[in-house]
Amino acid sequence: MARVAKADVMKAFEHVAKLINDAGGPDGISSRADLKAKAATLSGTEKALFDVYSRFIDHRDHKPGARITAKDIEKALAFTAKEMVADYDENRNGLSKDEIAKMSTSAQLAVELAKELGLLQKTRSPIDFTEQSVEPKLQGNGQGPDVPPVGIWMGTAEQRKRLFTRLAQERLESGAAAPLASAPKGFENAESYKFGPQGADVGSTVYLIDNKLYVEQITIAGSRWFDAGPAPMF
Repeated sequence: MARVAKADVMKAFEHVAKLINDAGGPDGISSRADLKAKAATLSGTEKALFDVYSRFIDHRDHKPGARITAKDIEKALAFTAKEMVADYDENRNGLSKDEIAKMSTSAQLAVELAKELGLLQKTRSPIDFTEQSVEPKLQGNGQGPDVPPVGIWMGTAEQRKRLFTRLAQERLESGAAAPLASAPKGFENAESYKFGPQGADVGSTVYLIDNKLYVEQITIAGSRWFDAGPAPMF
């Protein structure tokens, strides 16, 4: 069994968290009756994780059984990311079969749901720049989002997208990308590429800023930023 990226497991938790949040309707507050009605529309692994995780979030609340708010979900996802997922990746190289076997029932269900929903990224080997169809080039001065800064490998926009998104994904999966407290300066006008599953409330984007890669992950709980390290230089 190939190792499973922690970020992919969290995508399954975030998928179910959105279902829990949506169960309450426009007010964003999900009652026990709301959750029961929503669960009736689900089946299989999705329903199993929905049931387990909604109970988990409810029990974390200071008044269990009352209601689940967006704030409750946000706190639960933060706890889940570290305590229920990341802490089981002992070598920070993705979750192995043995590590997954030690995880909680809800985390194991999240792994299975990620597989069923096609959220797992294919296993990648280290990037081989020789596969590019053009020779690396250097650009004297970058101007605008479509022109890379000094020293950045050029290629076409599609080739840069493939390269930078693969690097960003691999660094996220390996734990090499460092969380940031806020968005980096200049991201609004930076060269950027979306990658991974995209939706109205979820998605990932890699940005090229000052020869470095930054990743923004959008979830129902908000925006999370990561420093994904240097962009390839030639």
